[in-house]
Amino acid sequence: MLPVLLALAALVLTQLPAMFDLPLAGYTAIALVLVIGIASAPLLTQNVFGGFARRSLPAPQRIAIQNVAQAPLMAQVAASGLIVSFALTASMVIMVSSFRVAVDHWLDEVLPAPLYLRSKSTPLPQELLAALTRPEVPFARVEQSAQASLTIDPQRPNVALLVREIERSHPEARLPFTGPVLAPPAGDIAVVWISEALHEIYRIAPGQTLRLPLLGRAIEVFVGGVWRDYSRQFGAIAISRDDYQRLGGDFQPTDLALWPRPGQEAAATAWLAPYTGQYGLEVADAAEIRRLSLSIFDKSFAVTYALEAAAMLIGLFGLAVTLAASVCLRARELATLGALGFSRRMLSRAVMLEGALIAAVGLFIGLACGIAIGTILTQVINPQAFHWRMSLHIPWPALLAGAGSTLVAAVLASHYAARQATRLPVAQVLASAQ
Repeated sequence: MLPVLLALAALVLTQLPAMFDLPLAGYTAIALVLVIGIASAPLLTQNVFGGFARRSLPAPQRIAIQNVAQAPLMAQVAASGLIVSFALTASMVIMVSSFRVAVDHWLDEVLPAPLYLRSKSTPLPQELLAALTRPEVPFARVEQSAQASLTIDPQRPNVALLVREIERSHPEARLPFTGPVLAPPAGDIAVVWISEALHEIYRIAPGQTLRLPLLGRAIEVFVGGVWRDYSRQFGAIAISRDDYQRLGGDFQPTDLALWPRPGQEAAATAWLAPYTGQYGLEVADAAEIRRLSLSIFDKSFAVTYALEAAAMLIGLFGLAVTLAASVCLRARELATLGALGFSRRMLSRAVMLEGALIAAVGLFIGLACGIAIGTILTQVINPQAFHWRMSLHIPWPALLAGAGSTLVAAVLASHYAARQATRLPVAQVLASAQ
């Protein structure tokens, strides 16, 4: 009954908003999930292994299963460290995998052109822009964009303003929207599309009419939709170049998206070379940007793998110590079994199976808790803490491989404990217990 009540409490906490700009309720829900996992270990061992203990099995298997089924609290103590460590490890693997898959898909959407060129600080040179209008250039299509910043709230960092060649009637062709795109009302009102971060931080929703500090004055704009942006944590606003110029803005492009003509990819790069060298411009193809972005992502999260390995080692160490202590306390029991005809090999097999069963319980519960925590991290913690949303992606091969290797390590640790317990002669153990 207690695990059910705790699960309901955790579910309620995941529905609460952030407090003081921190997902405190989400963190509490994660703690409750871990408590649920530890509390459910005795119930699971009794229900699963109780029935097996009554079956006709070979002696080593029967002894191991009976010990686990009849001492559920010992199994809880032995498995608790493994439950927590594997749950946290699995949740981090799920979160990182979900984030990486989301970034991968996002890069596909925001990098439609084969080539990109940008100026590091100043607008692009007019000489280049004029040259791109000539019919002999090796480009079938060129899109210009500019970037500035806005101050919506003086207490918060500036918001990026992106001026792009976007069709008001089809903005989804250039922006990865997360929901429906709304048509603007009749009239000359400008349309903007806001990023997820801006939507979360400022509680701005599609369909609203706002007054934004644009071009030195407050300008009324219509919010046409929310788009996904993993590169600007504090939010971004996109506006079409036509609307920006109609409002009186001086459009000075800083970035270009370039589509070379078929078969002229090498010629396009060579054509840009004089301008990049003379004006210090940066040019990169979409594949290079994608590769670099994912490389930076992988390096940023590389430290998590070391932390996950450390957590698993701690959990395995706790399991090994608990098993060793349990075996030492049961030395007389094992010696008695030896006197009744059990060989050292049979006793070792019984202890190893017992450790494997406890580890399996811990890994199963830890995996279930890890999936629950991973869901909270991706669907609650990330949106409230970083204002980014993503779909849940569970990397089953990685999780099952980790569980399998951990189970093997637990069996080896149990084997060591069994060897230590059976290395003394039976008569000596029984005599010392008198």
